[in-house]
This record gives sequence, structure tokens and C-alpha cells, in this order.
Amino acid sequence: MTNRKCRAGRPLKQYMLNEYEIERCRYILDFNLERFWLRMAALITFAVITLLQWLIVAGISVFAALALDIVIAWVVSFYYQGLRHATPNGGNTKHVRISVTAFVVMLSALWFILIGAWQLAQLKKGGAFNKPLFAAWLSVCAATPVLILSIRYWRCHYRLRRQYRNYVRMHLHIYHDNDLPIVPARVSFVNTVNGRSVNLDLKDLQYEYYSQEELMTLGLSGRLHRERHMLFGSPVYIPMHTDTLYLSWYSPVDGRYYSDAFPFPFEKFMLTPDTLAGAAGMGYARRLAGIDLDIGFDGHVNLYSGNVMLFYYRKVAHVALPQEQQDAYEDKLRQQLLPGYPAAAFTSLINEIRTSERLLRKRRIQEKRFLWKITLTGLGHLRHSVTITDVNCNCFDRSVTALATPVHWFLPQRLRLFKRVDEDHYFYLTILLNYHELYDVAMSLTAGDEAVPLHLSMNVIDAAGQEMECSIHAAGQSVCFGEWQLLTTN
Repeated sequence: MTNRKCRAGRPLKQYMLNEYEIERCRYILDFNLERFWLRMAALITFAVITLLQWLIVAGISVFAALALDIVIAWVVSFYYQGLRHATPNGGNTKHVRISVTAFVVMLSALWFILIGAWQLAQLKKGGAFNKPLFAAWLSVCAATPVLILSIRYWRCHYRLRRQYRNYVRMHLHIYHDNDLPIVPARVSFVNTVNGRSVNLDLKDLQYEYYSQEELMTLGLSGRLHRERHMLFGSPVYIPMHTDTLYLSWYSPVDGRYYSDAFPFPFEKFMLTPDTLAGAAGMGYARRLAGIDLDIGFDGHVNLYSGNVMLFYYRKVAHVALPQEQQDAYEDKLRQQLLPGYPAAAFTSLINEIRTSERLLRKRRIQEKRFLWKITLTGLGHLRHSVTITDVNCNCFDRSVTALATPVHWFLPQRLRLFKRVDEDHYFYLTILLNYHELYDVAMSLTAGDEAVPLHLSMNVIDAAGQEMECSIHAAGQSVCFGEWQLLTTN
């Protein structure tokens, strides 16, 4: 996290809490029955110790109580030291078996309790009972825990209220293509008006790569799932009304280090109450709709929310890096993707991706629109709409009737629908399409003309048995399409 200059010219204090601090404050503010009984147990223990010392002072002498306190403090410090430095095999990492600090603290507490027990014993024996001393002792015993708990509660309440007023929680995912391994260097959300900023911690990233041989051994659903990797996925806090997003990453396939600032459309996202904040939310906690950042080839970045593309960034600026720094990034990526392999193997992999031009082909597929419609039969009457995911991962709902109306849009790759058989039986059906093959068929039938209607006919014979007939029609021609897969879930 960085401090940026505010309008007054002084560095702005961010006052942002990390996840541990937030959870700790929530734990203290939320009522917990177990914690309540622990405090009651501490109170009962205090009463029992006071009663025991009163009995010893009244029955024997105050010196006997002092000696017993020394023994109790020694035993407690002994077990405290043993538990603190214990090893799994029952040993101990410390040769000194007594914690001096624990001994002094415990002995001081016991002697403080002894003051009250001694005064009560004096009262019973009819001795010199010091009322001011006993009143002061009783006040300290009663006021100290109340004061400590009040300060902790107020401090956590104030810190959380400031956190929820200035920052908003959201779930962020960062994706990249399987053929485009990258090393992110910076992801920052900044409110340039008040200077608040958040730099994400990019240490625990999920690096993955699948070769073409590995992908071809998988089914269609496995291939489609592994073509797009989630590099980062976690709930994060960003400044309220963030207006700028800073992104920096190194792409060995492009051979460039991209670094740029992008406008962030905060007002386009929906703010809802953060139910996970619980009672500690105090009415201030807000949650922003989840955001997906898709980093593509040649510095293209798409921003999604709710599976709908809200913004796209093109012509991202790139910065020249010294060769030593580029080698460091590539070595880091090699250790994640090809551990144990020499640098030559990683260089060969990057060259294979560049010469295959798979990324350029996918770019053409994602940018090409067709005039297409879908007829879906074999499932009877469908009351619910069909969720369609296109090749750019945009999702939208269409009724079965509306599907039969031509739309000028990107090709579909997934259809998902809900079918109720009767009151007790229903299922979800997902139709996956190999959009690479679909693009080739569409281009051959329409010759790339976006004005030529394209008709996808799907007849589901047996959803449970994964049987379907699919054909594509355009310009008086018809092609049987077999690159599909049905998935059913209850």
C-alpha cells in the first residue's frame, strides 16, 4: 500500500486494515457465547483464589499466603514455558524451564489479590480494617476489566467504521490464456481525488500451463476450461469511488513489459450491503460486484462484472526493460511452469507458441461477429430462459423463442438451461460447443460475410444419455456439426 499526496499537500494516512485485522475486530465486536463463558470462568477463578487466600490469612497467617503465592506462580510459569516451547515429540526447545516474565506477572497478580483477602481477614478478626485501601482495591478489580474491554470494543468499532467508510470489498479474478503465460508486477486501485490507494499482494499466484498434447487427451469441457487460467482469485478491498486502475505485467510471448493506467468505471458497478461483515458492519459495509480482469495477447485487457464485459482496454503502453530484468521475469515463470527444466526448454516453449499463431487465430475468433440464430428442440416446453456464453465470455439470457431470432453477435460457446420434468424432478443442461471448429464451419458457409444468416439447429434426443443432433445451415448449405458435449446436473 502506498501513500499518495492529498490535496493539502500532506501524505494521506491510508488507515486500511488487512484481512487478519478485520477478522480480529469482527471477533471482538460480535457476541460469542463461548467467549462469554470464558470470561465468566475467569471471574469465578478470581473469586476462588480470593476466597482461598482469605481462608489462609484468616486461619494461618499472611506469610503462609505469600509462600503459597510463590509456589503457584512458579508452577504456572513452569507450565507456561513448557507449553510455549514444546515440540511434537514431547521435548522442549528451551533449556530454561522457568519463564521469569510469567513468574513475575503471576506473582504480582496473586499478591494484588492478597491485598483484598488480607483486608477481609482483618475485618473478620476485628483488626485494623483500612476502608480506603479496600475500596481502592475493589475499584481496581471492578474497573480494570471493564475499562480494558471498553477500550478494545471502542477501538475495533472505530477502526472498522473507518475501514468500511473508505474501502469497499469485492472479489477479483485475473485470467489469462493458456498460450499467454504472464508475470504480473502490479495491480493497484487508486482514488485520485482523495489519494487513497491499494496495491494488491501478488505473491501467491496460480501459475499453470497445458501443452497441446495434454489438451488433446481431454474432453471438450476439459479443453475449454483449461484454455483460460485464473491467475489470481481472492476477495480484496479497494478505495471507495476508485477511478484509476494501474496494471503492470511481463509477457514473454509478446516480449514486452506492459504498464499503464486505466480509467476504472466504479459507478457502473452495483454496491450492495456486505452481509459477511455481520454485526460489525454497523450499516457502513458495502460490497462491490465481482470483477474479472482478462489479460490478452498484444496488451489487450477486458474487464468483466457479472460475466458481462463492461470495459476493454487497447493499446496498453509498454516499457523497455533491461535484459537482466527480462531474464529474471522469464526465470521466475520457468520455475513455476517448467520446474526442473533448463532455460532452453522454456525458450523453446515460448517460440512454439509464437510460431503456432494460436493466439492470433483466437483473436480473430473473438473479434468476428456473425448473424446467427439457434433453434433448440427435443426438450419439450421450456419455461425458463437460456443462458448463453459467447467466445468473449460474455453471458446473457434469451428465451427459447428469442433464440430463433437472428442476432448480430459473437459466436456462442456454451448454452445452459433449466428443465423441470415434474414437481419433484428437474435438471440443468449445459451444451458446450467447440468454438474453434464452429468458427471454421461458419467461415466456410458464409465466406466471412456477416450479413449471411447462420442457423444452428440443435435437437436433444436424450439429455441424460448425452445424445444430440446438431447441424449448421447457411446460404442454402447444411453441415452436420459434431464438436459438442452435453453435461447434465441435478
